Amino acid sequence: MTMPFGENTWTEQQRNDALWLDPLLLDDALEATEAALRVGVTVEALWSLVRDRQLLCIVCDNQVFFPGFQFTEHGVVPHLREILPQLPFTWGLCGLIEFLTIRPMVLLHESDPVSLPVIEWLRLGARPQQVLDFLRRSSEEVA
Repeated sequence: MTMPFGENTWTEQQRNDALWLDPLLLDDALEATEAALRVGVTVEALWSLVRDRQLLCIVCDNQVFFPGFQFTEHGVVPHLREILPQLPFTWGLCGLIEFLTIRPMVLLHESDPVSLPVIEWLRLGARPQQVLDFLRRSSEEVA
């Protein structure tokens, strides 16, 4: 099956790894038409967002799914479209999902340190630069 969003897709193994990481990943996933409606764009524009690495999708059994953690009731999680293109594509789907939904990021909230996954901080209004600083610090710790 040829996908209309080019080479920014994942191998079957990467998809399986992501589903192993979070078996419920597809439970709240949106199909392309539903995701396009949620974002307020055409399906063609949705493919452009995937090509530009502004949204993640998973191909499973010749169907395309958009993991639900990327969305709010009225669109994409704030600043996610700015952050995703700056994350290392070499991490693969599993690494990107882990960074966004599992790895804790500590920020101050009302003067107290609070540890939440990146995607939750974005939902709460974290600035993109805070996430990119966290990414830089995480990368330095690994290096």
